[in-house]
Amino acid sequence: MTASELVACAQRIIKAKEDSVALQKENVKLAAEKTELYEQTQALDELRGRIQADSIKAVNDFNRRIQINHDDIKTYNAAVNAYNDKANALNLLNGKYNTECGNRSYRQSDYANLKPDLKAAIDSKSEFSDIPLIEEDSNAVSAPARNSGQFHIPARSTR
Repeated sequence: MTASELVACAQRIIKAKEDSVALQKENVKLAAEKTELYEQTQALDELRGRIQADSIKAVNDFNRRIQINHDDIKTYNAAVNAYNDKANALNLLNGKYNTECGNRSYRQSDYANLKPDLKAAIDSKSEFSDIPLIEEDSNAVSAPARNSGQFHIPARSTR
């Protein structure tokens, strides 16, 4: 490979490592959010049976909490989709590196002329592992299963 291709390959390694670290942190954050949402959803499901159906205030408060939970779940699922898009892009970049840089030889003199950070990148890793995607069936946190999740005040008899 040429000297400029060697520089480009080293820069790809640096970028891929930075992006990989960021995605790994994001993956941990999303896992924690998923656990929190699951616990929140379970608590709301348990609370449903204790709501005083004849209390407008209690029903409205519960319905507000359910709506917040649904909104949080939508936000989480959008964050998972964005994460997966970034992971796919990084995995494509890694594949491109493996194809264009992985097993290609370069001149020792071109390597010797690299800046220290680029040399370190070349020395550190020539192949990448894929960044894991968050699977479709495991990303979606769902709202309580019963109906719309909201509780409704029963109609009162006018007799």
